[in-house]
Order: sequence, then C-alpha cells, then structure tokens
Amino acid sequence: MTNDLYWVSVLGYIVITLTILIRERKYIYHNEKVGRAFMPLVCISLTFFVVDFFWGLCLVKAIRSDAVYYASSALLHVLAVVTTLSWLCYVLQYIRCQRRYRYVIQFVSTVLLLSEVVLVIANFFSPVLFRIVDGEYVRCKYALVTAFNIYSVFAVVLLGTLFTMMRRGIGANGCTRCKAVLFSSLIPLLPGIMQVKYFASPFFSMGFMLSTLILYVFVVTAAR
Repeated sequence: MTNDLYWVSVLGYIVITLTILIRERKYIYHNEKVGRAFMPLVCISLTFFVVDFFWGLCLVKAIRSDAVYYASSALLHVLAVVTTLSWLCYVLQYIRCQRRYRYVIQFVSTVLLLSEVVLVIANFFSPVLFRIVDGEYVRCKYALVTAFNIYSVFAVVLLGTLFTMMRRGIGANGCTRCKAVLFSSLIPLLPGIMQVKYFASPFFSMGFMLSTLILYVFVVTAAR
C-alpha cells in the first residue's frame, strides 16, 4: 500500500505542474523577466516528475522490466540534481543575487552535477549508486552522494537567505522575496530527512512540489 502511494502521489504532482503550465502559458512572454524564467523551472520539474512516475510504476511492479527500472533510476539520479540546480539558478535571479556570488555558487553547483553524472556513468560498469536485483532497487556504497548533492544546495540557500535577512532587517524592502526563498528552501529539507532513510517514498518529489508552489504563489500570483 505504501509503495502504491508513491506513483499515485507523483501522478498528482504531474497534474499540478501541468495545470500551472497550461494556466500560465500566456504569461511565458511576460514583461517581468523573473516571471518568464519561472516557466522553464516548471518544465524541468515536470520532466523529473514524469520520470519519477515511471520509477514508481517499476517499484510496484506495474512495469516488470529491469531495463526500464535501471534506466529510470539512472535518469532519476541525474534529473534530481538538474532540477535542484535549475531551482537554484532561478532563486538566485529572483533575489537578485550579486553577480560575483552567483558565479561562485553556479561553479560549485556545476561541480556537484558533474560528480553525479560521473557516478551514474560509473554505475553502468560497477554498481556504486544502485543495482537492480530480481526487480528490486538496491542502494550501493555511494547512494547517499545524490542526497548530499541535492540537500546541500537547499541548505546553503537557506543559510544564505537567513544571513541576508538579518543583515537587511526583517521588515526591509525586498525582504518578501527573501521570505519566499527561505520557505522554498526550507520545505524540501524537512521531508528530505525522511527521504534518506525511506528512499522508496516520494518525499523529495513532495518537498520540491511544495517548494515550486511557494515560488508560484509569490512570483506569479502575488506579482500579478
């Protein structure tokens, strides 16, 4: 029953993301640059949720193919980092992060992404992240590296946002954006703790969906 909830939950996230895309398609060419940049983030999130959906179907054995299970697992490892870094690039633009800081953060993020890609490629030759045994997903030695690559990004943004808010003052102009990013980075971290232990649960997808919805409310709805 718990495993069945995985793909059902992710299917719900797909529907929500599609609803946002359909509803906001006419605002893709909005004058607000930040508003336009939000739509690619939603598209990347949708791609992640679709792959996660197929992974969930393999988990409950609705799809009985080790090849599909392996391919979706490998793709999911990479897309989890890509989606997180897309979120990072967006929030840096949203809070108007200074260019020199943005370059440093983006460089470190690129290193994290490349390390994940290297691990996924290495996994094809020797199981270092995961392996599929008799239709079951088995975590290997470096499985938690993906979790580190993802949640370190949210943690750094959370701490950086808190520092910025303390320096500017809670009631200062522009703090609304910082508050949006603060909650948007905090929400994925809370279920992320559970994801590390219970990997066959959609905690990361849930956290990222809520994070996207928070940004949607602040960026699109509030701005309009």
